[in-house]
Amino acid sequence: MVLRATDHKAPEQKPLADVRADVVAAWKKERGTELATEQAVAAVKQLQGGESWDSVAKSLGLAPQPPKFVARADQSVPAEIRQGVFDEPKPTAKPIYSSAPLPDGDAAVIALSAVREEPAGGDSKIQQAQEAMLKRQLAQQAAAAESREYAVAARADAKVSENLQALD
Repeated sequence: MVLRATDHKAPEQKPLADVRADVVAAWKKERGTELATEQAVAAVKQLQGGESWDSVAKSLGLAPQPPKFVARADQSVPAEIRQGVFDEPKPTAKPIYSSAPLPDGDAAVIALSAVREEPAGGDSKIQQAQEAMLKRQLAQQAAAAESREYAVAARADAKVSENLQALD
């Protein structure tokens, strides 16, 4: 394939009239994200100051989600919230409040009130799944090593001749 440039235009700035709508939309999204983060931080401060969860949610005009236990792999909860929750220390007497920015520009206010730990033992489903995954990985590594060794041995035993006329 041969490519040839027939024309070249120097880069130039587009007129404001052409990009105005895009600039305004980007600014609104950025400003909305900033405002959501500010409101979430303010809500966390209110909650830490002793206000109730329902009153803070009502002041923001939001309906809070009911409390639930969340596993590390729970896909129904955004990854940013899961990460924030599992980075927090275990709560003692009072819930731990925090906020997390979301990729769509929203912000979440989180109340961590309890931690449910898996019992240390050999029968948990997570541990069984991890062991099965480790066994699969080891089997794949062994299979890859055997195939590499076979290829090396086959090359050592093979007699290869080149037909230079066929290559022309």
